[in-house]
Amino acid sequence: MLKGLFPGSRIYSMCGLTEYERCTDLPPEDIDRKPESVGIAIPDTELWIVDDEGYLDFVGRVDDVIESRGEILGREVEAVVVLERGAAPTEKEIQRECQTGLENFMVPKYVEFVAELPGTDTGKLEKTGLS
Repeated sequence: MLKGLFPGSRIYSMCGLTEYERCTDLPPEDIDRKPESVGIAIPDTELWIVDDEGYLDFVGRVDDVIESRGEILGREVEAVVVLERGAAPTEKEIQRECQTGLENFMVPKYVEFVAELPGTDTGKLEKTGLS
């Protein structure tokens, strides 16, 4: 890491001027805390927020791929489940099962049971048809 190569130095990192308008300046003690805040170009397909301390936090992608903290544009993680014939788990049972293999922020806060998932004419999942 840069901090190890340049102890006691202030790290300046900046994307090309046509890609980003600001230069991020972090003192060495802050580089390890939020390394993703330094010198990154943000594509228009990614969603970021600036936290209370001025650091960037990745929220997700425009295509709804969940990447961070279990939230997409302020929504919590949700699960829509189509049950197999004869299966009858509760919302709590599904959440408990998810907790065995997922980080807490990835466990769905809400579980909705549906008979089938809505699809488009081409067979893809129609996300707008889900609540």
